[in-house]
Amino acid sequence: ARVGRRRADLESLLSLSALACLAVDSSACTSLSFMLSFGAMWGMIRITPRLLRLIPPDLPLTLQKFLAGIAGSLGAMAGTFPITAFFFQSFPPLGILANLWAVPLMGSIATPALLLSQCIPGILGRWFLVLADYACDLALNGLALVEIPVWPFALGPWATLALGGLLCFRR
Repeated sequence: ARVGRRRADLESLLSLSALACLAVDSSACTSLSFMLSFGAMWGMIRITPRLLRLIPPDLPLTLQKFLAGIAGSLGAMAGTFPITAFFFQSFPPLGILANLWAVPLMGSIATPALLLSQCIPGILGRWFLVLADYACDLALNGLALVEIPVWPFALGPWATLALGGLLCFRR
């Protein structure tokens, strides 16, 4: 998009990455991890910007960042809600707060450290692997300290399809 001096359309890029995954493994679309990953990304692309516009620009930067994290978490939860309601028949209302703890640890520390551990040979690579493991343990132990209630919420196949379709509307 930049080479062609065009604005990148994130939904098209997400669709292209989904097609690339399906080109490698056509059965991936039946995988729960595929559905949750792409549902969360779609929700963050589609829902989060709408929520970010609601944050007043005159708030302190720290509060803006905190609310932006909540907006991102809400977007991801909206994108995965039909899937979780269908497959798990539940909804964790405090999952938003759990994401504020776990996502930064996983996205900022664990994933980059894991990737670096695979790229760097020797003891330094192992150090990055230990760092990734420590970040995962820290995230899981932090989440284990808080008992997150789960509300029963079951959707059948038609209700899941209808709710997913409603999320696709622009307005």
